[in-house]
Parts: sequence; C-alpha cells; structure tokens
Amino acid sequence: MPKWTKRLLWILGGCILFVVSFRVYFYYIKEAPITIGKVETDIQFKKGKTLDIYYPTQEIHKNPPVVVFIHGGAWMAGRKESININRFNGAVNQLRDSGYVVISPEYTLADDGQAPFPYCIEDMYDAMDWLAKKGDSLGFDTSKVGLFGESAGAHIAMFISYAQPSVVGKNTISPEIDYIVNVYGPNKLEGIYKLEALASFQDMVNHLPECLHNGFDLATYLFGFDPKEDSVKTFEFLDKYSPINYLDTGAPPILVIHGDSDIIVPINQSLELKKKLDKLEVPNEYHILPEVNHAFIGAS
Repeated sequence: MPKWTKRLLWILGGCILFVVSFRVYFYYIKEAPITIGKVETDIQFKKGKTLDIYYPTQEIHKNPPVVVFIHGGAWMAGRKESININRFNGAVNQLRDSGYVVISPEYTLADDGQAPFPYCIEDMYDAMDWLAKKGDSLGFDTSKVGLFGESAGAHIAMFISYAQPSVVGKNTISPEIDYIVNVYGPNKLEGIYKLEALASFQDMVNHLPECLHNGFDLATYLFGFDPKEDSVKTFEFLDKYSPINYLDTGAPPILVIHGDSDIIVPINQSLELKKKLDKLEVPNEYHILPEVNHAFIGAS
C-alpha cells in the first residue's frame, strides 16, 4: 500500500476514534487564544523531540510551579500545539494567570511500520528528566510539578506516575509528581482493545476498496504486530502498558473527569480505577459528566 494511502487511513482512523462523526469538529473548538504572554516553542528535550513552554502571565510565585500538559489523540494523532486551540485552553490561561508555567511536550505517535509503544512513554520520561535537570535554571519550582493529560495523554501521565522508568528500559531522573489530572484516560488497555468502536472502524476499513484497506489494520498499527496471531504476546503487551497494574499506595493524588456516555474510553475504565484508588487509600477526586461522550461532546 502506498505510504500516502496509509497516512490517509491513519488520519481517518483518528477522526473516527474520537467522534465517529463530523462532530469531531468540537474537539478543536477555539475559546480564546492561549499564546498570550511569554511563550517559547520547539525546545529540544531529546534528539528529535521538542516541547513548548507557556510562562505565567502573572508573577505570583517567585519560582512558578509547573503543569505538564500531555495531549490526546489515540496515540496516533494530536500535537503539542493543540493546547492553543482545544477545549482546555481557557483552563490553561487561568493556570498561567495564577502563576503557573505550563509545558507541552511532543511524543512519538504510531507511524507506518512503527507502533507508538514504548516510545511515547520513553519520550515523556525523557521530558520529565529534562525538567528535573533544566527546571531550576529556568526559575521553575520543580518541587511542585503536576501532570495534566487528556485521553491517550492521560494514559501516559498515569503510566509515568505509577510505573518505574525501568519498566520501559529507562534510567531517568524525574521530579516528584504532586498530582495528576486525568481526563477520560484509559488505564486498562484490554478494555480498549476489545472496544466495539475499534472493531466497527476496522470493519468499515475492510469494506473500502482493496487499494485503500490492503495492509491496514488499526490494531496492528497500535501494537506493532498483529495481535490476533499471538494471544500470549498480546496479553503481555496489554498488561505491560496498563497503568492501573502499577498503582500502589505511593501514587500521587489524582483528579478524574469522565463522561458516562464515552464510546472511546468507556466509563468502566475510570470506575475500576476509582475502586483501586479507594482501596489503596490514594487521595482522589472523581467527576462523572452525565450524558457526555469522549472529547466532552454533549457537555454544555
């Protein structure tokens, strides 16, 4: 299959996974520009990967606390710059007005012949390592760092908060994470792999002309191998990259926000997380949004 054809299907898959309709437009609703005040873009934190820094618009703290924003996109799409136009830019502007510095790193996405795992997680460990080494010299308070992730970004935020870097073969220095904001993030990948929406998308692809679907399998794109061919390897993969498996009593406090009509990341993902958090007595706050789908579709 030509590379441009796979890229077309890749973009199509991302759109369908987020809304399965033209209402994906609302994923990019623009409320107010975020690029006010001091902003530094495309700062290299490792070879081939960069981050953007949005400085506080008000000097409230001598050394501003840090929020690291990790974008969503089903590990296949999304950009660090989406923070400027997505539904969270109003909240980020409020954080900056309150004296916080916001950092938005990029990470490896699924590409032709390359799965996003473990690279997306390695990238975020490296971004946190950069923050630990460079943050003080930039005047940031690296003793006060929080992670704010949406969807796939929330999955990565939970993973790097709960698991040790050695799980993905890293040996990095990370600042202590004070808290996590988890917005409809998957934490148990088996539930996503068996998702009806994923099967429906693949079925739709299979009904396209052969020149468009030949060689394209969304699950293979995300796994890096055909999960149907090796059930043991698939289970190990799902188990390894499920943040909930690493959750223990030392986990940072977490805020969970999830719509109960989410067809991309089912609400059961957060319900199971809540049960384990409570059992381990990890401080948490949980907000269910009634009749709200993924990407806050249906919210007022």
